[in-house]
Amino acid sequence: MSNGLEKLKDVLSDDKVVHIKDAATRNGEWSTPYPVGFQTIDDSIKGGVREGDLIVGTGLSGQGKTTTLQAVSINLCNQGHSCLWFSYEVIIDNLYAKFKEMGNYDDKLEIFTPKNLSSGNLEWVQEKIKESIVKNNSKFIFIDHVDYLAPKKGIRGTDQKRMVLGEICRELKRMAIDLKVTIFLIAHIKKVQGRAVEMQDISESGDLYKIADLVFTVGRNTSIENVGGQKISVMTNLSTFRILKNRITGECPYFEYEYINNMICPLDPETIIVEEEEEVVEKVVVKEKPRRRQGKIIGIDD
Repeated sequence: MSNGLEKLKDVLSDDKVVHIKDAATRNGEWSTPYPVGFQTIDDSIKGGVREGDLIVGTGLSGQGKTTTLQAVSINLCNQGHSCLWFSYEVIIDNLYAKFKEMGNYDDKLEIFTPKNLSSGNLEWVQEKIKESIVKNNSKFIFIDHVDYLAPKKGIRGTDQKRMVLGEICRELKRMAIDLKVTIFLIAHIKKVQGRAVEMQDISESGDLYKIADLVFTVGRNTSIENVGGQKISVMTNLSTFRILKNRITGECPYFEYEYINNMICPLDPETIIVEEEEEVVEKVVVKEKPRRRQGKIIGIDD
């Protein structure tokens, strides 16, 4: 028995059981945060995202998921970091065109992608991440979206697909920890009507929101209008970013942003300035809590 333990000790010398303070490397301090550029969100996660995080963005189709993560990507690059994109849903030409429309984008920013997204195989994705870490020091990985990582053949039924996607998400989480990167993953939701989006709505992957460190949703606000004698739901120029899960603090704040002159800007706290002809009228808006201006996101597409 003792010989077996000695052999195990030789093989796993770095894995010996020690006091937690001896296993920690930062003397009880949180690991380094990297701000995503929206103060309400960064404040709620103690300053920003971290190495090893799996972050899931969800929402209805066409509501701004990809655009929001493009804005996060630019914010991180403007801090001197490198990002790697796997864009399976939007072709690279259109993704690049959208980046160039964003006011704070510059071709000098270190945003990379495989020249050809020839595979959604997870092993291939991992190799491309390793390649970009070595070549470009990439720390932030964006994958749009999770369904493209599932095998195209051999999956029968929703239950089996849920199991496969769950294992993919667990592997992505392990990958984020092992490679010391942050992975942002877009996930679609099943159809939702008449209520807000919740974590459980993420399509066919109940494990995804359980594994993720942070889950957020973005969505266009709507209003009911009478058109031709019928009441219809119409999208407004306001949208909402809302955290659904926060493993760091448990806080789930939200902020609203508005669409103005081809840009989306978070609302100022407490007041909205409304122009009517030649005079400016200040309209006080009662909020549940103050919101702060967070910067700019260009475009409202998915």
